[in-house]
Amino acid sequence: MRDLGEQMKRRSPNQNVLFIDWLEHSGSLWILVLDSNSELPTMLKCSLSVDEVVAWKQAWLDAEAGMPSAFEEDDYYDETEPEFSLRSLDGLVSPLEELSKSEDLLIFCPTGVLHSIPLHALWIGSGITVIERHPVIYSASLTVFWQCHRRAALVSDLFSSMSMPWTMAGVFEPGINAFDEVEQDKVYSSISQMAEMFNTERGIGHDVTTSFLSDAIQQSALFHFHGHCILDRKSIADQSLVLAHDRLTMREVFEMKLKAPHITLVACDSASQGITAGDEPLGMVTAFLCAGAGSVLGTLWPTASQTGRYFSEAFYTALASEMKDNVCGAVDLAHITRKAVLSLRQEMDTRQPYHWAAFVLHGSSSFNTRHYKGCQ
Repeated sequence: MRDLGEQMKRRSPNQNVLFIDWLEHSGSLWILVLDSNSELPTMLKCSLSVDEVVAWKQAWLDAEAGMPSAFEEDDYYDETEPEFSLRSLDGLVSPLEELSKSEDLLIFCPTGVLHSIPLHALWIGSGITVIERHPVIYSASLTVFWQCHRRAALVSDLFSSMSMPWTMAGVFEPGINAFDEVEQDKVYSSISQMAEMFNTERGIGHDVTTSFLSDAIQQSALFHFHGHCILDRKSIADQSLVLAHDRLTMREVFEMKLKAPHITLVACDSASQGITAGDEPLGMVTAFLCAGAGSVLGTLWPTASQTGRYFSEAFYTALASEMKDNVCGAVDLAHITRKAVLSLRQEMDTRQPYHWAAFVLHGSSSFNTRHYKGCQ
């Protein structure tokens, strides 16, 4: 891990990296922090037990199919009030206040019971959320993160002289969810505007077939999808992205061969992971990473399409700004994601954590824009 930390610091000399893991032992939770500058990790006991976290998830995140979770409707209190739901989980990250410095990059590797918990939305100090103090990346394990980082670097060097397309796609058609024609127009308009911003490929509605999607994902350096994701928690392997007349299944994604692209999935439950034996997540994020993605940005729980649009516009505006400052070079996706998340947090309509805390980045933080056709 020290070698990985040194490699990352060579790319970003002014940023320190902390690898954060949580361990379960005899019903207790322990936080393990490994500084990229250190040989040995620091381990501290969290103030919450496993049972307390399980009870919180059952009370706030679990919901019947088609029904909102209690967390979604938790607008009786402001997040600054002690009665707000997330305040009872702050003990999961509070040790980081003393073990980290502001702007350190945090790599979160949450254990089984902590999956789907918005750890970056918890308070690391009095009134300060983790994401305000730090850029954050989530990973199933340190090994997975190392593989993503190495893959992104190798592919960037291998295809440095090649122009690779960027693709923006959106599917918002009548189907399994309540249909809003006005929102459909806004989604497709947003996709077109983002494609025009970067002069990229685009596909909307009925044009986005499984063939289009498969080709675009496997050939693009950046792929964006706005739509719906079907998730049956009793059969996590059947997770799929909904198209106008078909679905792209998780099994089909596993069979793809990607060129370490960045993938953004603005789709309900796109980043939600089921847990299999050995505490290994299984879901769309895992599928894309196993297929060769360098990084995947998704949502922890179902989000409103409008919120997804707001996030996407903020994310790609921040990306365009970073590209302007780093002409045809590497940009930092963790910082860009953080900017987009915090922009939602500042708006009245999306200030509650249910909206802004849904968006999380997995994989490598480094994305090289040399493949962008404007740089060739």
